[in-house]
Amino acid sequence: MELATLVGIIIGLIGLIIAAVVGYHNYVVARDQIGRDFLVIQPDVRIGSASVISLERSYTARVRLHNLGRTTAYDGTVAMDGWPGKEHVSFMYPLRPGHNEYEVAIELDSDSPIRTTLQEGAQLRIRYRDRWNNWYELSYPVLQTARANGLFNVQIQAEQPTVRRPPVSFLKMRRYLRETRSP
Repeated sequence: MELATLVGIIIGLIGLIIAAVVGYHNYVVARDQIGRDFLVIQPDVRIGSASVISLERSYTARVRLHNLGRTTAYDGTVAMDGWPGKEHVSFMYPLRPGHNEYEVAIELDSDSPIRTTLQEGAQLRIRYRDRWNNWYELSYPVLQTARANGLFNVQIQAEQPTVRRPPVSFLKMRRYLRETRSP
């Protein structure tokens, strides 16, 4: 093999390697940007405030939900460990005047397990979906403190959510973004 042919092959391989590195770098930059753009258009439900109202026999945890995202959250449910019920919120529009809060009341009777028994790692869970049926889940720790009458007070730690977002592929994110941008 001649030296000129060998040099040509080596230069061609170097060119292919450089093109592959540049192409991969451009793909990573585009993938990351599409991921950020997709995250921005998602609903982002959080607890705005949580309080407990305790009367003689009534014990009610009130949770105010806010959607801090740019799009509507659908089919929301709120559930708590040690509470047999489940509350539903059909739509949670983005936070703006007229659509600021969605209040959920959790009635805890004196015989609710979360009031009568110490629940290890008790959580308040909020589930909702985006417009493409991707499900999101938030978990908030629930603290219990013993009362003199043998029951437990319940306190929702609204500052410490664990957020589970659905895995969405790069191609789906790109398709979803195109759908939201087209009229």
